[in-house]
Parts: sequence; C-alpha cells; structure tokens
Amino acid sequence: MVILSSNTGFYLLIMVKEDYNTLPVPEQWYEIFEYGTFLATIQTPNCNYSLYSLHNFYIEVLSDPFSNNPISNHTVLDGDTLEKYINVFDVKGFESL
Repeated sequence: MVILSSNTGFYLLIMVKEDYNTLPVPEQWYEIFEYGTFLATIQTPNCNYSLYSLHNFYIEVLSDPFSNNPISNHTVLDGDTLEKYINVFDVKGFESL
C-alpha cells in the first residue's frame, strides 16, 4: 500500500498491483467491481475482455461471451495487452501531442 498524507491530517491508502495480486480471488473481484472504473470491452466469439482502471494500474477481466459471467482477472503488465483496446477509445486530437 502507498500512503499519501495531506495538510488536513487525512491519509489516503492506495493499493498497488503487488498488493492486489496477493489478495484472495473473492477480494480481487470485490476491489474491481466496488472501486474499479470500467473502461472498455472487446467481444470475441470465445471470450469477452474488459478493461478496468483500479487505483494506479489496470485489470483485465475475462468473461463468458454468452452469459457475461466473469471467468478470471489479471493485472495488465505490458503495453501489448493494452494495445488491443486502442481501437475502442476515441483518441482524436492526441496525434498532435
């Protein structure tokens, strides 16, 4: 966990991916669906891939394409996994940066 403090005396705990990976699977699902931000889904005949932002990292959720029930999840560690989502996002205007 990363602890951020402020001038007001409040502290903010931020989970890092190493902490997330050590959580039991039911707690991982809780973190994703309670605190994660849904970003995109890619649907294929065999599997749906959904990308979530959680704290300061990304999670990919694999789900059954027929029932949409989650099957597994993992932290995204490389650009190759994120690259498959590039066509899902509207990035017009960023080409000039």
